[in-house]
Amino acid sequence: MARLRAIPLDLDGERGDLGPLSALDQIAGSARVAFIGEMDHFILEKYSYRLMLIRYLASRGWRWFGEELSATRGRRADAYLRTGDEKLLDPVPEPGWFTSGILANNRHPAAALHAAQARFMIAVRRVAPDARWFGFDADATDTEYLAMANAATTYEALRPAMAQRERIMHSHVAQALETNPGEKAALLGAVLHLLKDDDAVAAPGVGAGPGGGEVRSVGHHVAHNLTTGPVLSVWLLHGRGRTANPWLPPPGELRPGRRTLEAQLSKKRTTPCFIPVPDDDRRRTVTQMHNLVLSCRLSDQVDGLVFAPE
Repeated sequence: MARLRAIPLDLDGERGDLGPLSALDQIAGSARVAFIGEMDHFILEKYSYRLMLIRYLASRGWRWFGEELSATRGRRADAYLRTGDEKLLDPVPEPGWFTSGILANNRHPAAALHAAQARFMIAVRRVAPDARWFGFDADATDTEYLAMANAATTYEALRPAMAQRERIMHSHVAQALETNPGEKAALLGAVLHLLKDDDAVAAPGVGAGPGGGEVRSVGHHVAHNLTTGPVLSVWLLHGRGRTANPWLPPPGELRPGRRTLEAQLSKKRTTPCFIPVPDDDRRRTVTQMHNLVLSCRLSDQVDGLVFAPE
């Protein structure tokens, strides 16, 4: 087993030195698809992390970026990147999606997220002027999925809806890759959606995975069915702090699980770092969404880790 080595990283999305990411050059040279995975959607650091990875990938030939974002908003984001019309970044006027059931939540920070997303897209246009965008998540037109989700009062009952959502993701990503043959594409989203191999991960908890235990993650589907070469994957790990995740009790405390990789890193690192993942045959545990954990052999799933200690 090669020892994991932490390299200091200036986690400044627009100006941070990309030198540490050069450890990914070999796989970037042969991969068509990349995954930019995050363990929590609701922390500020994800935007700097995403921008750094977008800058790196754009410098290595990537042009298309798909986000775990409604397909409607993805089309508007792409139109913004082409035109610069910031009105396209305004919230989409539509009824609320989750009005009942387990996903109905009056603590969702919608206004703050819309504002942060708009700032992010404006920065993307600055750092990668040739970038194109698409959303690969469900949107308001996916009425079957919304009806299933609104009817589910427990996470167990939500599984069929989760499976339907993952099928929708499969379809959107397949369409983007088929429509743009020869183009490199990167997917941005939660790590559990962007696994290279579902079978090599243990992640007990909410809904038995993003596909409800019924459908493969979109990442697994891409890696095994939609591309023939290697997939480049990076994960953002976080230490302690707070998240705006509305499904955690206020005030949204983030706590690395005991004996997790983040807990070990937090004892040694007080500033962000990048960790290339070599042929690491040790099974490791990391903290994912909702303070849950997953375990896997890192080299099966990911090529590099970005760690934000706070």
